[in-house]
Amino acid sequence: MISELGFLAPEVDESEKQLTTTYCEFFDLSERLSKLLIRLLRDAELDHASLRNVTINALAAKSLELFQSSAILLKKGCIPGAKVLCRAQIETVYKLCAIQLTVDGIDRYVDQEKKIRLQKLKNIQKYKQRHPNSGIAPGIEAEIDTLSRESLRKTEPHEWASLAQMDDFNDLYYQAMSDDTHGNIESLNHYFDENSTHLLNFGPSDEGLAMVAAACNRALINAIEKYASFHDVIVASELAEYSVENNSLERRYCVSK
Repeated sequence: MISELGFLAPEVDESEKQLTTTYCEFFDLSERLSKLLIRLLRDAELDHASLRNVTINALAAKSLELFQSSAILLKKGCIPGAKVLCRAQIETVYKLCAIQLTVDGIDRYVDQEKKIRLQKLKNIQKYKQRHPNSGIAPGIEAEIDTLSRESLRKTEPHEWASLAQMDDFNDLYYQAMSDDTHGNIESLNHYFDENSTHLLNFGPSDEGLAMVAAACNRALINAIEKYASFHDVIVASELAEYSVENNSLERRYCVSK
C-alpha cells in the first residue's frame, strides 16, 4: 500500500525510476520502435480521395498512441491499466494489418462501423422511449431505418486477427489482456497479496510488466511491418533486429519465470 493519493502520490516518481531502470531494455526498445513508426508517419503522403489510405494512416497513428500510452502506465507500475491499453492497441493493429493484407478489409471496417453505429442509435432510441421529454437526438429514427436496410457484416476480433495473419498472437497475448479489460475475476488477483496485512494491494507493481511490454512491442512490430509495406518503405532489417531483441527479452523476463 502507498499513500492516500494512490498513483497520484509523489512517491510514485521513485517507483517509476526503479521500474525504468530494472526494465530499461524493454523501454529502450519501445523508444526505438516509436521513433521508427514516427519517421514513417512523418514521411507518409495522405491520399484524401482514398478511404483505405486515410484509414491505414490513421490506424497507424492510433496504434502508436495506444502503444506509448501503455508504456507510460508500465513505467508507473500501473499494470492493469497498461493491459487494457495493450488490448486496444492489439485490436487496432489487427485492423491495420487486415486492411493492408486483404481486398475487402476496408469494406469490412466500414460495415462494422455502420453496424456499431446502428446499435448505438438503437440504444439511444430506447433511452428516448423511457424519457420522451428528453429532446435528445432528434430524427435518429430515419437513420436507424436506413442502416437497418443494409446488409452489414460484423467482424469479431478473432476474425480480424485471422485476416491480419496474427492468429497465434490472438490466442496468446490478446487473451492475456482480456480479463483486465472486462473486469473478470482473474483480473482481481492483482489486488490481493497473501503476505500483506492490508485487504487490498494497491499501488505500483511490476507483476506482469514484462509480458505486457513484450506484447505491446510485438504488436507494434506487426503494425510497422504492414504500414511500411503499404507505403513501399523497406524496414525489414530494422524490424528483424527489433523482433529478435524482443524475443530475447521475453524469454529472459517471462518464459524463464
